[in-house]
Amino acid sequence: MKVKNLLLSVTVAGILLCGATACKPAHEHAYGSWIDGADATCAEAGTLGHYHCDGCGKNFDAEHNELADIAVDATGLHDFTEKNVQDKYLATAATCSAAAEYYYSCSVCGLAGGQTFANGEPIDHTYETEWSYDANGHWHAATCVHDTVKKDYAKHDLKLSADETEETCLCGYTVDMVTALDTPTGFAYTDGKITFGAVKFATSYEVEISKGQTVVKSDSITAAEYDITALNLAAGKYEISVVAAYKAVKSEKATFEFSVLAVDTDVLLEAEDAVLNKNHISVDGVAHGGAYALAIDDCGQGLYFRYYAYEAAEKTVEVIYSTANAGSFMKFYVNGAYRKDVVFSENTGWFGDSKTSATASVKLNFAQGWNEIYLVKIGTAADTPAYGGNAQIDYIKIIGSGKAYDTAEFDMRSNSYKLEAECAQWHWADDRRPANWGENFSLGYGLGDMKTDDWFKVSFNIAESGTYKIQLGFGGAAEAREFKVSVNGGEEIVRTYTGSGAWDNVILDEGFTAELTAGEWQTVEFRKVNDEWINIDYVLITRVAD
Repeated sequence: MKVKNLLLSVTVAGILLCGATACKPAHEHAYGSWIDGADATCAEAGTLGHYHCDGCGKNFDAEHNELADIAVDATGLHDFTEKNVQDKYLATAATCSAAAEYYYSCSVCGLAGGQTFANGEPIDHTYETEWSYDANGHWHAATCVHDTVKKDYAKHDLKLSADETEETCLCGYTVDMVTALDTPTGFAYTDGKITFGAVKFATSYEVEISKGQTVVKSDSITAAEYDITALNLAAGKYEISVVAAYKAVKSEKATFEFSVLAVDTDVLLEAEDAVLNKNHISVDGVAHGGAYALAIDDCGQGLYFRYYAYEAAEKTVEVIYSTANAGSFMKFYVNGAYRKDVVFSENTGWFGDSKTSATASVKLNFAQGWNEIYLVKIGTAADTPAYGGNAQIDYIKIIGSGKAYDTAEFDMRSNSYKLEAECAQWHWADDRRPANWGENFSLGYGLGDMKTDDWFKVSFNIAESGTYKIQLGFGGAAEAREFKVSVNGGEEIVRTYTGSGAWDNVILDEGFTAELTAGEWQTVEFRKVNDEWINIDYVLITRVAD
């Protein structure tokens, strides 16, 4: 009952409302002409085809059904196939190792995609504007990832500064010549020459050659080599030290050891005794050295020498002589034992008359080490010529083998060195052979009478440096005889020699000491001061114990 009343009320109300508002007829749409739609793109929305009622503003499809919305959303389906090299599409700029990279763009809307493509060529490396350099050259270094790439490389063009203290290149590289010189290196010893690597900037090299503690030679050279052949170094071990120099700047000292080999060459044993007295000097090209030993014309007279053999061997020994008595002969003694006769078969005439010479040869056996050699006239009345004749001896030559030896393998030391030439004419001996031919044996004959300004000199080489006593064996009257004595060209010291009272009673004076150096020729010179006669037999050089 209530429902019915409600419905009735509504109905009545509706009637009452319509009546009150003066109701109009229902709206009729005016569709007009068909409006074509627009397709949606990847980036822009589209529209549906439709009719449009201007009266109510509504849109309708082809069947006049009302459309709630005629808009069509953009598809979002881009076509990223376009290669566009505009800056806005640049992904990566070109480098020295890769071309530029650009993003593909949409062929419809131009939107940049995520994929890239390469365009063009890699660009050149980039370089520093300042120079880079090392000890050899300079260049502009790359600033890109290729840091090993160098541009404009060139070796230094060094210019010496005005004060000559440094050399500078345009790149800024500077060599300080005042504070640094390299130490010489790369030493070698070949054929008498010592070579080493040249030191840059060095203008000279200070050289010292030493044997043990003794400096044999000091020199200054400009080339990086030193020729020692002219030094005539005795065989043995040496050390050369080299310091590179530039003005007052010096390098560290470099040292190099080398060995001078001893070559078993021909050895001359010579006594130029005719030069002892100025009245006997005879200079002639035929004579070896310009003078002979005086005539050896009496039994017991002869020559004495010491000779070192590197190995025991038989060697040819030549005696260069002059004689007017063909067939004259002398006897060779080696180390106290008789060996052989040497016969002077050719009549050359005396040296003073003919100035010619001849050679007699024998073969002698030598022991390894020091050998004492005597060439002595000893004969009898039955000889032809009688008593062995007589001859003048120029020199003895021992023919070498040509082998080379390292003297470090040999002990060439000797306690004494006896330098003697038995060739005086003033003593007349008989034909008796001396009973003792031992180490200290002296034939007892002098070199000859000496007066004011007469002189003689002995030259020798020792195996060890040190202090040596130098003694003179001589015969003469009891009064004092004076000599000016000098060692190795040093100061002349006047020494007095007092004899035994007899010409042929040879004594040995007490001597004097001198410091001598191994590896160099030693010379001792005796020059007569006053006019008192004296006969010289030999000089004895003896090592003084340390």
